[in-house]
Formats: sequence, structure tokens, C-alpha cells
Amino acid sequence: MLNKIKYILFLAFIISSIDINAQENNILDKISKTSENTKTMQCSFTQTKNISILAEEFVSKGYMFFSAPDKFRWEYASPYEYIFIMNEKDISIITESSQNNFNTDQNKLFAEISKIMIVGINGSGLEKNESFNVDLQSENNNEYIFKLTPKQKEIKKIFSYILLTFDNTFTVSKIEMIEDTGDNTVIKFSPRIINEPINDEVFKIR
Repeated sequence: MLNKIKYILFLAFIISSIDINAQENNILDKISKTSENTKTMQCSFTQTKNISILAEEFVSKGYMFFSAPDKFRWEYASPYEYIFIMNEKDISIITESSQNNFNTDQNKLFAEISKIMIVGINGSGLEKNESFNVDLQSENNNEYIFKLTPKQKEIKKIFSYILLTFDNTFTVSKIEMIEDTGDNTVIKFSPRIINEPINDEVFKIR
């Protein structure tokens, strides 16, 4: 009798796992299709940095521009000015006092960070991601939260894991990055403007 109960419980677990996996794959498929159809995206964002040893939050605001497949601009407007531009394999970091240019072929860490940023913006590559283990954490009120746990040692030094929240448009509405120190960074996006033209000057590296 005990063995029969164990067998039934085991079957119930397997069936529920299949249902969960099918549900997760269905959501990932919708995210992938949305990503494929997203040629451009632009919005404003609010970033909140929480440092575990401090009570104060650090809030910054700015703008994001994306053009598929690999043009990206992340611009902080307040309380300081800081711009990150990726144009294919070229990267530029611009502050109020300096500008530094890189190439992802020469800097593998920047190459990985660039991939993370693209995944974080439009969710592309979640289904077969070489850099992260991807798991559906929760689904409620038309929100889907995926946990991305880094596989590579270099990325583990930066993040313990990342949470991506997708809304009912299957685009990213929030990113939460958790560090092993307990510090975390939360980025919330305003409603995204999808597939409207973006002047290529926005991504130009000088």
C-alpha cells in the first residue's frame, strides 16, 4: 500500500512538472516571437540601487534606445550624465569628463555584458541561453518573472542572479539584478515604444 502511494505521488509530481514545463515553454515561445518582431524599442527608465549596508536608496533616471539586432544606447540623464552605446561590436562609454571606446572582440567581459543587456531589454535568446540557466519563477496578473542564474564564472562575480519581469505584451517591464553581497539594482521601464523609427545618429560612436 505504501509503495502504491509513493508511486501515485511520484506520477503526480512528474505530471505537474510536465505541465509547468509546457507552460514555461509556451510563455518563452511568445516572448521569442515578440522579440523577433521587435525591430526598435525606446523608453525612459528609473533605476533604484539598494546597498545592503546603507539605508539610503540611490535613484537615477534616463533613456533607453534599441535597434535590432545589436544597436543599443543606455543614457543616464539624472542625477549625473553617463552614456553606454553599443553599435554591433563597438562599445563607447561616455561620462561628463571622458570617453572610452572598446571592441567586444578584444574584451570578452564586455561582450558578455552586452549580451546580458540585450536579453534584459527584449528577452531575446532566453530559450537557448548559453550564459544563463533560465527558470520561470512566477506568473500572475499577466506578469511573468524569469530568474536568470549565470553559468560563467566571470558573470557570477557581477550578479548572483537576474529577475526579468515581462508584462502582458511579452516585453520586459522590470529588471532586478541581485549581487552576492545582498545589494540589488531595480530598473523599471516606462511604457515601451515599439517599432517606431530611431535616428541612427543615436547609436553613432565618434
